[in-house]
Amino acid sequence: MAARALSVVSLFTRKDCTLCDSAKFVIKKVQNKIPFQYEEVDIAKPENAKWHTLYTNDIPVIHVNGKEVARHRLNEPQFIADLQKASE
Repeated sequence: MAARALSVVSLFTRKDCTLCDSAKFVIKKVQNKIPFQYEEVDIAKPENAKWHTLYTNDIPVIHVNGKEVARHRLNEPQFIADLQKASE
């Protein structure tokens, strides 16, 4: 039986975003309980112009395996449920 791949959690963020800091805190807290890959996408970088256009007024945005699961605020119990669903 092959090992299941870890989910990938992406935080779309930018500098000086206090809501992003709060979301990052929840992400790191949950990562101590449930393993997953984590990446941050700085929407202010030129190479992320697509995400800047989509999310400029909506960060933080959190994706699990490429699917948006949260915007503005990250609810820990819902995030855990989203991770569990993604690993099914």
